[in-house]
Amino acid sequence: VRATGGLADTVFDVDQASGVDAARRNGFSFGGSDEASLFSALDRALAMYRERRGEWEQLSLRNMQVGKVLVWRLRVWGAGD
Repeated sequence: VRATGGLADTVFDVDQASGVDAARRNGFSFGGSDEASLFSALDRALAMYRERRGEWEQLSLRNMQVGKVLVWRLRVWGAGD
């Protein structure tokens, strides 16, 4: 994602030591608004998928677990009630 606004507060790049604990790094981000910045992030994501499959799977599982928690919270607290 492009690191801007709320996305910059919720998506922490897995390849960049930005002061965020490695266990909380959850995706691939880029700062520029140009095509090269986007493609760089995509290249890094695809490289992890191809070359570091175990890390890719761990990242995917962590993100799916976060999604399950969010769905549970919506069910408990109600969505739009």
